[in-house]
Amino acid sequence: MKVKKILAMIGVVLLVGMYVATLIFALGKNPLFQTMFYASLAATFIIPVLIYIMILIAQVLQNKKSAYIDSIIFDVGFVLADFPWKAYARQQGVSEANISLYEKRLVGTPLWREFDRGEKTTEEIIDEMAASLPGHEEEIHRLLPEAFSCVHAFPYTESWLKSLKEKGYKLYILSNWPGFAYDMLKDTALSFESLMDGAVWSYRVRQVKPDKAIFDTLRDTYQLDPARSVFIDDTMENILAARKYGYPAIQFRGLAETQKQLASLGVK
Repeated sequence: MKVKKILAMIGVVLLVGMYVATLIFALGKNPLFQTMFYASLAATFIIPVLIYIMILIAQVLQNKKSAYIDSIIFDVGFVLADFPWKAYARQQGVSEANISLYEKRLVGTPLWREFDRGEKTTEEIIDEMAASLPGHEEEIHRLLPEAFSCVHAFPYTESWLKSLKEKGYKLYILSNWPGFAYDMLKDTALSFESLMDGAVWSYRVRQVKPDKAIFDTLRDTYQLDPARSVFIDDTMENILAARKYGYPAIQFRGLAETQKQLASLGVK
């Protein structure tokens, strides 16, 4: 709207200025002055057309991306990449009872988060997990080291990221992720990282979501304005934290729903 107003004001000033000047000159007998007056009449049609063209160009440029959001921050697990660990466990012969037990006692627990924090070795963490479930030590040691091999990017991931980049948005990763899993997958399931403008992986900075420290690390590393950087994550705990720290945030519930919520924030 500001662009339209400015262009309209410029057009009005030009038209009024030409009319006043050439009208005064046209009162004289000099043929040149009369020619200038006729030229101003012709400009009455030409200048609005030029202004209209300039407005169309300005709209096209503005519509390439949001005037508000200029950066989009992604969690990885269950947003850009799937981690079907239950299916993997079944393929490895783990019973449904044990899958339920591991889901309750291991996956997503503070001990599991130690994978993401990166302060202990993978072996130390798995040993602690095995010790916490007597009688399951052998299966846990067999299952966990290769569990992340089942991770794969969603079919929409690459095309979605490319579309946003083509519109001019900056893209970043902010993810809780184990170092051994990153090394395993960086050239395969996580190859979409090459489309990003930056990434903060928890194991590298030894910070995890939803702690404020990791959000601050992302902000300071890439000089982001939280108010102009929308954060997308599947976990509500992280969404609430991001909003507390000043980020517009969307809980991921599928691509279509997320795109609709992005559009409500002005993201094209």
